[in-house]
Amino acid sequence: MKTVTAAAIAIALAIPGAPALAKQPDNHGAAVSHVAKSNAGQHKFAKGEKFDRSKASNYRVIDARSNKRLSTPPSGYHWVRSGNDAVLVGITSGIVSSVVSSVF
Repeated sequence: MKTVTAAAIAIALAIPGAPALAKQPDNHGAAVSHVAKSNAGQHKFAKGEKFDRSKASNYRVIDARSNKRLSTPPSGYHWVRSGNDAVLVGITSGIVSSVVSSVF
């Protein structure tokens, strides 16, 4: 059994780009790509992902009252801008709770 597993790992590593094609399950068991990019090359954040401000173009904290498409964030969260998207992020955890595409 160990040799079969070792052989499978060796084959997977021998295929160029195999690690880049790996999928990770989301919270609902579906396979999703770990890193998604928009057409312009900007990072598209996903629910459950750790928010990295350095990957967010046009980063700024958003006042939800100034945008009709955004709900008031729950306590401990805030909306931030990343490109044309609004991202709801936990202030202390930095985990993305929600993404609203093409808000701006």
